[in-house]
Amino acid sequence: MMAFALWQGMLYAQIQEAGMGGLLHDLGKIRVPIDILKKREQLNDNDWALLRMHVAFTQQVLQTLPSAPSSQTMLRAMREHHERLDGSGYPDGLRGESIGQEGRMLAICDVFDAMTSERAYHNAVEPRKVLNVLMEACHQDNHLDRELVEKFVRCIGIYPTGTLVRLENGYLGVVLRNDPKDLLHPAIRIVKDGQGRKLSTPKRLDLCESSDMKGWRIVGSETPLRAELDPRHYLPGATHYFTT
Repeated sequence: MMAFALWQGMLYAQIQEAGMGGLLHDLGKIRVPIDILKKREQLNDNDWALLRMHVAFTQQVLQTLPSAPSSQTMLRAMREHHERLDGSGYPDGLRGESIGQEGRMLAICDVFDAMTSERAYHNAVEPRKVLNVLMEACHQDNHLDRELVEKFVRCIGIYPTGTLVRLENGYLGVVLRNDPKDLLHPAIRIVKDGQGRKLSTPKRLDLCESSDMKGWRIVGSETPLRAELDPRHYLPGATHYFTT
């Protein structure tokens, strides 16, 4: 949410609010029975009714905190992150422009996070594939804001942070950061050589600076399971993303 807000040129205070909304939007799930959250089978009507209550539970829990967030924009976004432009969402069945911009942004981030995460009821999907799903969905239905989805895809990049990519020379790397001016050449961390051997000391490589070197072009993404690697282990800390 913070990256998305920053990408759109929002003010510093708005970026902070966006991040807080992203952190707390599902807080109410602590009041949803764990057997529903971890259920592998399809949820029945009663399960869905309880799960959807997490939006109201979030507001209730926040009110009990001694230093509860007071931003009305953020609180509104948290309530609206399951609303959909065609009115099919919840809890209020809002339509179109009646859903605030931050709520529409949070809805997109929430879907992306849900699909790229390991859940009891599904395996994580590669970030790049999820971006394709989001784009296709925008053309097939009217659930998410199409313009914002297109901005989100540009913000996240063709190869989202954490994507495992294969280079022309056979090396494997984990995407660390995208250059908004050149989405085809992100900064990566090399983790395996051309023979598939894991490097004892992973090396950072900025493909923007190496784009003219033979063999260092991305030819596709690789599944972590097949590569026997967890890309998350190679991602930098939060300070890597701060700018001065």
